[in-house]
Amino acid sequence: MGEGRVSSTNGKAVHLPQGVCFLLPKGAKAVKDGGDRERLFHLSALTNFMKEDYFDKATTYGSLRRGLNRCCRNVRWKDSVVGYELHAPQNTHGLLEDIRNGKYKISPYQHFMIYEPKQREIVATRIRDRQVQMALCEGGLYQDFVEHFIYDNCACQVGKGTDFALNRLKTHLHQYYREHGAEGWVLQCDVKRFFPSTRHDVAKAAVEKRISDVKARQFVFDVIDSFYEDEPEESLPGETKITETAKEGSKR
Repeated sequence: MGEGRVSSTNGKAVHLPQGVCFLLPKGAKAVKDGGDRERLFHLSALTNFMKEDYFDKATTYGSLRRGLNRCCRNVRWKDSVVGYELHAPQNTHGLLEDIRNGKYKISPYQHFMIYEPKQREIVATRIRDRQVQMALCEGGLYQDFVEHFIYDNCACQVGKGTDFALNRLKTHLHQYYREHGAEGWVLQCDVKRFFPSTRHDVAKAAVEKRISDVKARQFVFDVIDSFYEDEPEESLPGETKITETAKEGSKR
């Protein structure tokens, strides 16, 4: 095939070097990058056009076993993890059967208290559910989400550890000093009961924009719906009623 140079297309084929041909949907573009080769820079239309559903591939037996291995790292001192991994083939096969038959349900969360550095309740996901979640994250969910994050988001991202976060903080501090001098403030805050009080409709709307795989999207919806408040909490005098507003929205 010869090389084709197209700035915009309407369902036409674009031929690239080495005989590669792409069928572009309306709105996608193929432009020259300044070199000797023609490269394809696709818009969101092309991204969605070429994107494959990944839920079934991410929940094969092999993918689930790899997900379990990742989940067990550094936590094999826990009895629950050791007991589950001891029967990994049987447990994974049963999990796979439940997923394929549509019988998989998220297990009840484990609740316990910690007291350092302050007293707070921990809501822990069971190892069986972490196995599925890890397999899906590695199978496509991770990429679906992180491509929409701001650059300074360092939460659980490959290549963005503590050193990266500290360097970005230094960069912003230097920029602030150059623009405003040494006078400034830092707001340190926390959102009380963030996950249980998050409005489910808002979270689902954000997920729906970013996940094209229908099965993967429904899985995330189920995870969102698994967080809820049992009892409404009274706000202290003068406390901002963010959680109360969120609760009202989640009940609609």
